[in-house]
Amino acid sequence: MLIHSERGFQPRIFPEGGSGNSSQINRAQTLTPTETPTYIVIRELGRDGKVKSVRQSISVTNRLVQYETGELDLFRQMANSPSVNKLDLDDFASSLFGIGAYLKDDKGSFKGSLWYPGQRLSGFSIEIGDPRGVVTRNFDFAGEDVQLLQGNNGYIVDLKKVVDSSEAGTTTITIGSGDYANYPDPVEDPNNSGVYILRIVRTRGNDVTVLTSSQYSYDNGTKTITITNTEAGDIYKVYYSASSYISSASYWTDNDSILAAAMASQCSLYIGTSTYLHKIETARIEVAFTREDHYEIGSEEAFARGIASKTVTLTLGKVVDKYTLEELLSGKTEDWGIITPKIFSEDVTFYLLVYSDYKKDTLKIGYKITKLAPSSWTPGDAGVEAYLKGGATLTSDNLLIADNLSDLGM
Repeated sequence: MLIHSERGFQPRIFPEGGSGNSSQINRAQTLTPTETPTYIVIRELGRDGKVKSVRQSISVTNRLVQYETGELDLFRQMANSPSVNKLDLDDFASSLFGIGAYLKDDKGSFKGSLWYPGQRLSGFSIEIGDPRGVVTRNFDFAGEDVQLLQGNNGYIVDLKKVVDSSEAGTTTITIGSGDYANYPDPVEDPNNSGVYILRIVRTRGNDVTVLTSSQYSYDNGTKTITITNTEAGDIYKVYYSASSYISSASYWTDNDSILAAAMASQCSLYIGTSTYLHKIETARIEVAFTREDHYEIGSEEAFARGIASKTVTLTLGKVVDKYTLEELLSGKTEDWGIITPKIFSEDVTFYLLVYSDYKKDTLKIGYKITKLAPSSWTPGDAGVEAYLKGGATLTSDNLLIADNLSDLGM
């Protein structure tokens, strides 16, 4: 029986760092993974042909396309910051999260789980491609692992433990008891005898660390995880496979309480805090990270994560009837006699505001870029049987995302 993406592919994000809980990803349109193994071919003198191909690494990338919902939640999860009202790009530098999906066939029978642990954000964009269209978000992730879980191992299950002062030193988690009474028993990894716990991630202060097998143990008889060298305030996220999901819990609930999708008509564009940007037909904010994730001998997973550089590109497109955009980029008044890129400002502030509806009474989310400098300008793109098109591209290295005007500085 086939798995239909619209009803049988239910995506979820697992914030591995911080105190946030896993949650479903609403209004997702596509999730496109690419798994790329890299091998070294071993040869030797005296032999014709290779000795063996040895796997060097695995690169797992994902692209998620989501309709703009006006919610900050997914950004919070990716930044491992569940309770903030604003985020800048540095908040994504050391964060760690998993992306997953629970799978059902056309008859609603559960088939298994897809799980991409240890993902990091490598870039994203916000795009208005049509003045009558839907606003979309596009996210790019990168990691080193993907697992398909099925049969008795079919459900990926996550739990959270916060260590209090009385538990510091050695901390135990008993699955099926206490706070975890509704959790199913872990099932042994069929690829690794004696292994029941697939992953444990610790947050200690600002540090997010994936534990090695020497830092914890699991007793399948008592269903008890024992973690050593713990400190009060530590947050542990535990991941394992099971033959059922958490009882009295659901990994997917249809959410009609948020926007179905934000339309272009629900958006406002500003240059500066008070100058509304008219006559723009397309707008795209693109964020690209140059990641600097470090690895150590003895492990395939990055032990430290960071962003070496950030590039934010703003692209605005229009049909040319007046040169309002160019006047604003120049800081000049309407019908300014001569426009030239020599007078364009190199310190432009741009806002994209998304409201709950076309009346624009209630802000849902806002994107603010400062210190933008023009990198290209199209004064007039002419073609046969077409209207003159124009636009500009500007670049910066910062972006603020917030759900209130105060934090956006408006």
